[in-house]
Amino acid sequence: MNARRLAGAAATLIAASCSGGPRPEPPPPPVQAPAPEPAAPAPLAVEHGKVTRLDNGLTLFVTAAPGSGDAQVQMTFRIGALAPQPGLAEFALEALCAGADASLGRSSLERTVADLGGIVRTDVGANTAWIGIRVPAARWQDAQAALLAALVAPAQPRGQLERIRDRMIEDRCAAVTARPAANIVRARLLGRPDTAAWIAALLDRDPSEVGLFQSRAFRPENAVCALQVPGDPAAAAAAISRPGAGGLARWSPPAIAAPAEVLRAAPVAASETLWVPGPGPCTASFVLPVAEERGIDAATTRMLQACLTLDGTGGRLERLLAERGLGHLQWSSEVVRTADRLAVVLTTNATPPEAARLREVFTIARDSLRDVPPSASEIALAMRRARLTASLGQLDELSRLREQAMAGTSGANVAESPPARPGSADFDRAVTAFASAPSTLVVVGGTIPSDAKDVRKTDLLPPGMRIAAVEAASPATNESTPWLDRAADAIGGASLLRRFDGFEAKGRLQSEGAPPVEETASWRTNGTLRRVRDVLGKEIETKLLGNTWTESLGAETRQLSASDAAALRREYDRHPLALLAAHTKNTLRFRPVAQRTVGDRDLMILQAEGDRFDRLRIHVDAGSHLIRVVEVWETMADGSTVHLQDAWSDYRTVDGLRVPFRRVTTQDEGQNRVELVWSRWQPLLTRPAAK
Repeated sequence: MNARRLAGAAATLIAASCSGGPRPEPPPPPVQAPAPEPAAPAPLAVEHGKVTRLDNGLTLFVTAAPGSGDAQVQMTFRIGALAPQPGLAEFALEALCAGADASLGRSSLERTVADLGGIVRTDVGANTAWIGIRVPAARWQDAQAALLAALVAPAQPRGQLERIRDRMIEDRCAAVTARPAANIVRARLLGRPDTAAWIAALLDRDPSEVGLFQSRAFRPENAVCALQVPGDPAAAAAAISRPGAGGLARWSPPAIAAPAEVLRAAPVAASETLWVPGPGPCTASFVLPVAEERGIDAATTRMLQACLTLDGTGGRLERLLAERGLGHLQWSSEVVRTADRLAVVLTTNATPPEAARLREVFTIARDSLRDVPPSASEIALAMRRARLTASLGQLDELSRLREQAMAGTSGANVAESPPARPGSADFDRAVTAFASAPSTLVVVGGTIPSDAKDVRKTDLLPPGMRIAAVEAASPATNESTPWLDRAADAIGGASLLRRFDGFEAKGRLQSEGAPPVEETASWRTNGTLRRVRDVLGKEIETKLLGNTWTESLGAETRQLSASDAAALRREYDRHPLALLAAHTKNTLRFRPVAQRTVGDRDLMILQAEGDRFDRLRIHVDAGSHLIRVVEVWETMADGSTVHLQDAWSDYRTVDGLRVPFRRVTTQDEGQNRVELVWSRWQPLLTRPAAK
């Protein structure tokens, strides 16, 4: 699903208002020959479609596919990034499309559609979440069936959801690092204050939240399905909606008492400059939202924006910059879009002092539209630009169908009214609103000048991710080392850990619904293990010695498989002392991936590198520097993934080492929970090196 990658785009919202002393005189309008008054822009055409409401509550919009074109199946849910749990809509939508279950033989929606010769794209806006599928015209019924299968599939294992979330986080961090300004804009369009909050929202989401959100938000009564299929739209709609029809007409999830709460975007409250300090020169970006805002009709908004700036060339902003000695700045323009919002972003390279002056110049230029109304020639140029801006939301087939469906099912009048005429009361109200709206300027790089006003310093990534980004940029730098060195010191010191060679212990295992088990174990770091478990008076002895792996009950002995022996060894290898000893011996490396707060503890999360584990992470307490949690993902023989989490507590000092005497292991979402409490735990240490 290459087109769906959350590589995003995000830079900043702009709209404007600045306080302070008296403003300089606005720039005079250009002296040009009067131009004839232009005609109103052509309305955005929405092709005719058949709208039907199915018995299950799903709103259906069906339109005819072009003669030789592909078919499309789209689903738009009326809930997005502004859901009460930030980041959950994006996570749940990605899980819906990328989730699979090898144990049940179910492929992901993306893989199924790819096998049909098609593509899947997704997008999330502030208020909507959207899936778009394009397939060969003859396969649209198969695509509809694949989408239904994904919607009704059972909840996915925790391990797989963890992988999906981690991949999303990695993609976001890579996108933000590569194109910071554009991604700040995207984050703002999604209702997040900056990219650090945008990524942190996803970091804070637990996989256990996904299933509940999907059951409450991804429902037929909360969705619009758009189909572009061959043949007559009315006939296709009738065939889909008749009793007993297949496909999405059979989508009937259980009734719920509490549907997902939908929030709506709140307007930006105040003007500000967001600044991300960094090395080298800086980039400065203005954002011009295209969507209708603050009660101004969309056509007038686009015209005023074009009078203000013609994408960096020829508008009032550019002329005022030239007068202020900033005419050498070269602007580039790009479009940043989400599922329900669109913005034009103007970006330039500048020195920090130049960047600090830009918002004041922007505000003066915008206020000049109120003080000196646009001339006929300005309006002529602006109207031509407005026509181009109006078409930005319908640049590809998938986007066009989505816009048609949402307009057609909402009952909106798609024939847009012409912009207000200069001198009219409507135009005066629009200019006043346009000039008084809050503005935001985003600056990335450089050092914030000491005299810069109304600047909010921000970071591209959350604190825990910043370290990982530094390490990724410089492989020779291992920023996890200070955390692990402090953890080693908290346990007993690196010199003692280098002598750690295993342990002997006796303890008691307990789990709900099972009898208690007395366990005695002797394990060494070379993989040798002898473990005896007493269950209801019967002893089960397990031995791992080199390539000999056995399990005995009385006189009966069986051979363990290689995979069983490897899994058992990994269980002992992930003991906190074993992991820290491997770190001090330089046989296991870690990289930082996140920083989280759980309850009253700040935790640094590090992930093991290499192929020793499928994936293993440790949670280091930022206060005590003790390892509190070790989590691992194990791939089973059938291809399914199991998530195991060991919570370690009750640290006591034995022979100079601080040792946890309690371990609680949970599998997946708490399906199995086993507590092991040791009554005796003795480290096995090699002789100290001769001096």
